[in-house]
Amino acid sequence: MCNSSEFSDMNNKRLAIIFAGLALIYVLSKLFGTNRERSFDPNIIQVDTSQVTSVVVHPAQGAPAFTLRREGAGWKLDNNGKSYTVTSSAINALLSNVSSIKADRVVSKNPEKYLDYGLDDLARTKLELKNGDKIIDGVEVGRFNYNQTPRSGISYIKKAAAPEVYSVEGFLSMSLNQAMDNYRNKMILQTTRDDLTRISYNSAGVNYEYANQGGFWVDENNQPVDSVGMQSYLSTLGSISGNQFADEASAIGSELGTMLIEGNNMAGPVEIGVYASQDTSQQFVLSSSLNPEGRFFSDSSGIYKRLIADFFAVRGEQ
Repeated sequence: MCNSSEFSDMNNKRLAIIFAGLALIYVLSKLFGTNRERSFDPNIIQVDTSQVTSVVVHPAQGAPAFTLRREGAGWKLDNNGKSYTVTSSAINALLSNVSSIKADRVVSKNPEKYLDYGLDDLARTKLELKNGDKIIDGVEVGRFNYNQTPRSGISYIKKAAAPEVYSVEGFLSMSLNQAMDNYRNKMILQTTRDDLTRISYNSAGVNYEYANQGGFWVDENNQPVDSVGMQSYLSTLGSISGNQFADEASAIGSELGTMLIEGNNMAGPVEIGVYASQDTSQQFVLSSSLNPEGRFFSDSSGIYKRLIADFFAVRGEQ
C-alpha cells in the first residue's frame, strides 16, 4: 500500500507526463498545422509596377477588351481604334491594388468550382500586366461577398496561370472590376466659386450674362441679380463631372446654346456646348473645352440642371 508521499510523487509524475504531452501536441500543431494553412505565399502578385507598360483588361460578361497603355508621363486607354486619356487617380489605384494583393487562404483548386466564385470564363474579369509585348503577370477577379453584420467583404481571385482560388479580405473585386469608362477623364468644369468673374450663355443669338463687379453680380443689362440665388448657383460650379459618355456623333442633335465660364486662376475660359440628344433615353448632350475627348449625356435633373437650368433660375426663370 502506497504511503501519502509515494502517492503524491506518482501524481506529480502523471501531471508532468500530461503537461509534456500537451506541450508536444502544441509544438507539433504550430509546426505542421500552421504550415498546412499557410502553405502558399499570400503575396499573390509580385510585380514592379514601374515595369508595367500596359494593362490589358478583359471585362466580365464578354464585353470587349481594352488596353491601358503608358504614354510618356501619363496613360492612354485604347479601344476600338480610339485612344482616350486615363486619369492618374484611376491608373494609380489599379496598379496599387494589384501589387498589394494579400490572400487569406486557398478556397479551391478545382476548376469545376470556378463558377461558384465568379471565376468562370464569362463572369470573371481578367487583367494582363505587360512590359512591352511580354506578359509579366496576371490576375483573374471573381465575385464579391458582403457581410452586413461586420460590414466587411470577401473577394475571390486567382492567378491567370494557376488553378488555386484565393479569398482576399476587402473590396478588391469591386475596385479591380471597373468598366472601361471609369478610367477616362469625365471632368467638365474645375474651378472655385470665389475665382469666377463672368458666366454667359448664348442661345439662338441672344446673350444672357452674369458678371462680378466688385463682389456684386449684375446681369447683361448691368442690373443686380438676386445675391442669395447667385451664391447658391456659384456654389455648385466648383467641380462638375459627367457620368455617361456620348461618344457616337449620331447621338448629338441640334445645338441649343453655348455657355462661357471665366475666372481667375484658370488656364482660360471654359466653353460648354449644349445640344439636344438624339438618344430618346436622354434629353441633352454637353461638351467642355476643358475635356475635348468627352461629350456627356444628361437628363433635365443632371449636369444640365446644375449648369443651365439653375443659371436661369437665378433670374426667376425655369
